[in-house]
Amino acid sequence: MHPEIQVLHQAGLRPSHIARLLDVSRNTALNWYGGGTPHRWIVDRVRTLSTAVSRAMEDGKLPVNAPGLNADEHAAKTFFVASRYFQDEEGGDTT
Repeated sequence: MHPEIQVLHQAGLRPSHIARLLDVSRNTALNWYGGGTPHRWIVDRVRTLSTAVSRAMEDGKLPVNAPGLNADEHAAKTFFVASRYFQDEEGGDTT
């Protein structure tokens, strides 16, 4: 697995999260989880997302540790945290 994708996996992101955040197909993200390498035209955004997710992990926000959440709530919270950190990393407004 590509090192940046490994970070995303360790943080609890699903291929569907990665697809949505990077605007790629779910099949593309599944391919990356299966060992495929991100294409050169997207690799910079993958690195940016990985950096953002690493920061969230350092801050203790990912992986989500909320025992009371069901699977859908857990996935939604994971996506929300990752997307906020990603927006911040890209210099976007997170308010």
